[in-house]
Amino acid sequence: MRNFEVALRRKDGTVLNAMESSFATRDAEGRLERYQGFLMDTSEKRRADDEIRRRNRELNALNAIATISTQSFDLDEILNLTLRQVVTLFSSESGSIYLADPGGQVLRRRAGWGHRSEGRARFSELRPAGGIRRTDHPLTN
Repeated sequence: MRNFEVALRRKDGTVLNAMESSFATRDAEGRLERYQGFLMDTSEKRRADDEIRRRNRELNALNAIATISTQSFDLDEILNLTLRQVVTLFSSESGSIYLADPGGQVLRRRAGWGHRSEGRARFSELRPAGGIRRTDHPLTN
């Protein structure tokens, strides 16, 4: 057996991912004499591979968002396609993007993705108590 992946459970209950390689040794008459082999802990490699896959999904989503942003001048299209990428990236069922009106008193949903519900329809506009405070930020100045 070569490079057989196996999950083992330690005494404390944690799972150890390992790669097993083993072989049988026979005597001169062909009778089984012994098995020899080794196990190599691949838990850290598995974690690193999972992290690489996660980062690749994030980069693909960011690339798709950048592509969307450069190919369209329609804000609603950009927001909807961007939201779709973000919802997929986070494995969510739905999401919404709200933008503040110029007066800063109402948030209006400009993009929605995922299952539609009566609850979602009720929140097409949000009026926060006390309005919306604008903070000075380098990107908004």
